[in-house]
Amino acid sequence: MATIPSFTPKTPKVRVYNNFAGVDFTSDSSQVQLNRSPNCVNMYKDYKSSLGQAIETRPGFINLLELSSEIFGIHFIKTDSLKVIVHTGTKLLLWSNYPSEQEESSMTELYSSMAERKSVSFVYNNKMYINDGTNYIYYDGTTIKAVSEDAFIPTTTIARAPSGGGTLYQPVNVLQPKRKNSFLGNGTDKNYTLDSSGLDSTTVTATINGVDKTEGTDFTVNRSTGVVTFNTAPAAPGTAGQDNVVITFAKTVSDYGTRISKCILSCIFDNRVFFSGNSDFPNALFHSMLNDPTYISDTAYYQDGSDNVSITSLMRVGDSILVIKKDDQQDSVVYYHTPQETKINDETETVYPTKQGLAGVGCISFWGSKNFLDEPVFMSRLGLKSFTKLNLGYERSIEHKSTMVDSKLVNEADLENVHLEQWRGYLLCLINGHIYLADNRQKFVNRGTQQQEYEWYYWDNIGDVVDNVFHKATLLKEYDDNLFFGTENGVVAQFIENRYNDNGRVIYCQWQTPDDSFTSENHLKTTNKRGGIANLKTLPNSVCKLKVKTDKIDETYVTRYVSSGFSFEDFSFIDFAFTTSSKSFMKYKIKQKKWSQISMTFYSDELDKPFGIFSSTLEAFIGGYVKSVNYL
Repeated sequence: MATIPSFTPKTPKVRVYNNFAGVDFTSDSSQVQLNRSPNCVNMYKDYKSSLGQAIETRPGFINLLELSSEIFGIHFIKTDSLKVIVHTGTKLLLWSNYPSEQEESSMTELYSSMAERKSVSFVYNNKMYINDGTNYIYYDGTTIKAVSEDAFIPTTTIARAPSGGGTLYQPVNVLQPKRKNSFLGNGTDKNYTLDSSGLDSTTVTATINGVDKTEGTDFTVNRSTGVVTFNTAPAAPGTAGQDNVVITFAKTVSDYGTRISKCILSCIFDNRVFFSGNSDFPNALFHSMLNDPTYISDTAYYQDGSDNVSITSLMRVGDSILVIKKDDQQDSVVYYHTPQETKINDETETVYPTKQGLAGVGCISFWGSKNFLDEPVFMSRLGLKSFTKLNLGYERSIEHKSTMVDSKLVNEADLENVHLEQWRGYLLCLINGHIYLADNRQKFVNRGTQQQEYEWYYWDNIGDVVDNVFHKATLLKEYDDNLFFGTENGVVAQFIENRYNDNGRVIYCQWQTPDDSFTSENHLKTTNKRGGIANLKTLPNSVCKLKVKTDKIDETYVTRYVSSGFSFEDFSFIDFAFTTSSKSFMKYKIKQKKWSQISMTFYSDELDKPFGIFSSTLEAFIGGYVKSVNYL
C-alpha cells in the first residue's frame, strides 16, 4: 500500500517596514534601507502629536496677506504689544491685524524707500533695527527713522586748548558726520581750532558754560581751516581744569555713511552688533560700540581674508563670533573673532582680532546659515555642512550633514538663494518652492565618512498659485512656534496645524517603500494576498490609498482606506468612521506573481484627506530562481 507523504505548507517570508527615518535620494531605490523612502513628499514626523512615531502629511497653509510686490522680510518686535512689519517691494507695511488676514489698503505704510532685496532685523533696547543693503533704519513701535538721524554724536577730543592739542577721547561715528570738541576756555582767546578742517556746510553749534551760542550771531566759522571765532572770548571755567566750551560740527568722510547701510548681515554678540555683507567691503566685519547700535566707530572693523571673496555668514558660536565666506580656492573660508582686552591710550578696550580658521567649501548664500540647536550649519555648493566643536580655539572639522538629499538639493537652480530657518526641531532649507527638512532628533552615522548626519524630509509646492501659475516661496520666518513664508508674488502665508490643504489646493503626499527583493534577489516571489496590513495613525478626515509596483508591472492601484477618527472639526458623514483609537489597521490584498522586486506607495491625493503611517507589513512566498535573459 502506497504511503501518502505528509504535506508541509510553505511559510511566507514576512517583511515589516517600521521605525521610519526619512528620505534617501542618494541611490537606486533597491539600495535604500527599509526604514527610509526613495520617494517621499510632503510628509514628516510631528513630534507634538505622536512623539514622532508616525510619518504623516505635513500641515497645509493659508494665505493671510496678498500684497502687490514680492515679500522680502517679515519682522517681529514685542515691547508692550507685538508689532509685525512686512517688507514688500520698496515698502514697510504694518500688519496691524496679525495673525489674521488683512487687505493691503488697510495696512499702514511706515516706510517707502526699501531696497528690493531680503532684509534682516534685530531688536535691541526695545527698538527693531533693519538692514536691507541700502538702508539702516529703526522702528520704535510708532515710527521708522534712519539710524543716522538719531545716531550718537561722539566727543572726539577733550581738554583741548583754543589753539589745539588735548586728548583723543571717542572715535568718529560712521553713521553720521557730526562730532564734538571739548575745550578749556581761558578768557582771552577768541579763536578755537577744531581737530578737523574741511567742515561740512551743516550749521556749527556751541555751548559756553552750558549756554547755547549761535553761528552767525555769537561766532563765525572758517570751514576750510576748521577755526571757530567767537565775538567775545569765552571765559575761563568756574572749576579749574574743567572743560567749559563744547563745539559741535560735521565733517563727512567718503564711504563712512554707507559702511553699515549697505550691510545685509547682522549678529548680536558680546553686547555689540556685528555687521557684514557690504558689497563695497566684501571681506569687512564691522561692529557697534558697547550697548549702542547707533554708534559704529570708524576703527571698529576687521578684514577677514582676501578682499575679493565675500563674507556670507555671521554666527555667534560659544565665546566667539564665527565668520564664513564664499568658496575660495586659495584662502581660508572660516574666521573667528574672540573678545580680547587691550590697552589703547591708557584705556582698556575690547577688541576682536581675526583668527584664521579652516579652508574648504564656503557658505553659498547670505541666508544660508543658522545656529541650529547649538550646531552651526551652513549651506555649501556640496550640501549642508556643520562645525563639530563649539570651542573654536581647538582644532575643528567641518562635517557633511545632507547626504540623503544631496542629489536633489545641490542640483537646485540658484542655490545661492537658499533660505534657512528653524522650526520645531527641524532645519528648513527653502529653495525654489521646495523645503528640505533636517531632523535634529533623528541622526545616523554615515558608514563611509563615520560622520553623524541628519535624517531628512522633503516638501514641495510651497508657494502661491494664480491662474494655474505657480509663484514660489522665497523666504521663511518662524515666530513663537508659528511658521510663515513669503512669496515672489507678494503673498504671506502661514502653516496651520491640523489644516490639510494649501490655501484650498490638494496636498499630494506619499511614502514609498524601497524596491525590495526580500533579501533574495536570485529568486522569484509571489505575494501572500492575506498577509498585507498597515498600522495607520488615526487623523480627522484621514484617507490612505495604496498602489504597488514590481519589476514586472508599473504602479497599480490596490485600495483606499478611511482611517478617520471621530471629531466634530470639519465633521462630515462622507468617509465617516467611528474610530476613537489613536491607531487603525489597513488590510490590503496584493496579488502579484513571479516578481523580483516590489515596492508599495501609501499616498493621499484628495482634498483635506491626510494620513499617517506607523508601519506596514507584506508577506511573500519564495519561488524558483530568476531565469537569465540574453540581450542581443
